[in-house]
Amino acid sequence: MNRIYSIGLIVLVLAVIALPACKKEKSFESGEAPTGDLAWEFKQDVHAFKGPLDTAFYQNNGSVNSLVMEGFSNDQTGSFHLEIIGANIIAGIYATPSVIFEYFSNGDLLYSNDPAAAGKFTVTITSIDSAHVLGIFSGEVIDSAGALVNIIDGKFSAAIRATDVAPPTNPSACLISNLASYDLLNGDKIGTITTTFNDQNQVTKTEVIDSSSQTGGVITNTFNLVYSATQIKVDATQFFTLDANGRISSYTGYFNPLDAASPELVIKYTYDGNGYLSKAEAALKAIPFVTIAESSYTWTAGNLTQVEVTGALLPSGTRVTYEYDVSKTAKEFVAFHPNPEILLFQNAINYGKTNANIPVKSTRQDLDSGGNPTGTPAVAEFKNYVFDANGYITSFESSGGESAYGENVKNVLSYKCQ
Repeated sequence: MNRIYSIGLIVLVLAVIALPACKKEKSFESGEAPTGDLAWEFKQDVHAFKGPLDTAFYQNNGSVNSLVMEGFSNDQTGSFHLEIIGANIIAGIYATPSVIFEYFSNGDLLYSNDPAAAGKFTVTITSIDSAHVLGIFSGEVIDSAGALVNIIDGKFSAAIRATDVAPPTNPSACLISNLASYDLLNGDKIGTITTTFNDQNQVTKTEVIDSSSQTGGVITNTFNLVYSATQIKVDATQFFTLDANGRISSYTGYFNPLDAASPELVIKYTYDGNGYLSKAEAALKAIPFVTIAESSYTWTAGNLTQVEVTGALLPSGTRVTYEYDVSKTAKEFVAFHPNPEILLFQNAINYGKTNANIPVKSTRQDLDSGGNPTGTPAVAEFKNYVFDANGYITSFESSGGESAYGENVKNVLSYKCQ
């Protein structure tokens, strides 16, 4: 989201893409969707795809609503995903970027619509009520070879399941599923990082949504995560490697994971004997043996108390210090490591032990070439924490100076529990 910062180096800013208006009427008579059976189907050239579709649900990502439909192919080798985004999902015509279509074959992405190709892929909800949704879809998609092809004769019929289920009592494991941010001064929407999980509570998709238009949300980045014993692949270019304990040992990807035009880096991570991240060494991918920046992490009584970024090739360094309320526990809370790749994928990766308590202040100080403080420090306060009945933080505010979670921002969290 556009309020996540890498200390003194980068501001991750999302492009604002205006949502096209959705035509909305009471019902539509054109086209036929599957009737009777709960199913999906579509064609691409001479290839026909179809399968059951008994999973449809509403998803609220803090600043945007969507209707998600998922299913498998009849032979169980393919998986179908269709998502419709809007403030109020009713019968009508929806088009990119307000829709997301993806089809996977044997775990690999075969077809997907381009979120930047406005209007090129459309979905028509022909009828919808509290229990059932029916519709058709078609349009331009990108295939696995990167070529533009057309999906035709798309149809879907799904039962809508309720999502307003009470949270589990004493959940055994909860992970952050959505992190939405709002302007603390005027309440305007800023953006959301939202996550999709599989049945094992494993992150399979991370989406970044820009909501700054205030009329809806635009998905600017989608990452479909693929796991192996030694690697977590987040897209075709970017990935984490894992050590024997399942922790990230390196990251290969862009300086700004949301921007393919930013420099490509390799970052190596080191942990101390207690399992806390102690060092991150960054090098350009083209010359991975030359460290250009080094981040050193200091932990005190189970909390990250200082991060210092230095490097022979950097004109200056940066130091961030943190203060905590040791009377309050941070239960599966957000990372305060000022690393874009960790902040973005924090609920999908193991980056070592996390803070034991909730932070109440961060101070970012620029350093000169000799490591001496220079300029005015940026001081941020983290306050007004709200906890749910199980002790998980559902919102907090960042006020004052720039921090890992923005400047004058209210952050709202939701969780996926096993």
